[in-house]
Amino acid sequence: MGRIHRLHGYFHEEAQDRELHLRLHKEKADVLDRGNFVVNRLSNLYLMKEAIVYTTTGGFAAIATAFVAESLQNMIPWLIVSCAVILCDLLFGVRKSMLMGEKVRFSRAIRATMGKMVTYFAFVCMVCMISVASHNEYPIDVYSCLLVCFIEGCSIVGNILKPKGININLIGALGVFGKKVFKVDKEDVKEIIEKEK
Repeated sequence: MGRIHRLHGYFHEEAQDRELHLRLHKEKADVLDRGNFVVNRLSNLYLMKEAIVYTTTGGFAAIATAFVAESLQNMIPWLIVSCAVILCDLLFGVRKSMLMGEKVRFSRAIRATMGKMVTYFAFVCMVCMISVASHNEYPIDVYSCLLVCFIEGCSIVGNILKPKGININLIGALGVFGKKVFKVDKEDVKEIIEKEK
């Protein structure tokens, strides 16, 4: 009997060792499965992040392109008008100088004209983009560009009238305009604007 009992014990130990081995193998496989799951999950998260970044970038590019295209559509007519008014001012300025016998220096005239163009074009671009950004709710581009045309128009009229001996006092004209439109007395305007002595 002792021999059978020892054999039974041996087989029992052998079965326990096999069970332990199977259990360890299963745990090892579970750990590997969990590791693969984590790696796959991280890989999926990375791919999702990449998709979000590319989608966001692509969406922003599309919105920015549409904004710039609409702004350019509003800008181009005003840029053409501004360019025409500035060139007219250049021509009437050269005409005034020739009629008054002044020496015409084209480099100075063109430099002044280019300076005006850069300033006015930047101004027109800015107000047109503001107008588009506000969904054209306020016609800021129209009034701002008309202001540019008014300023250059005053310069053109001044260049036409100067050879004839006529000077326009723009501040006086604005005073009369303010008096008529806003019903402000000239004395009140004099208190606001003072000349340096």
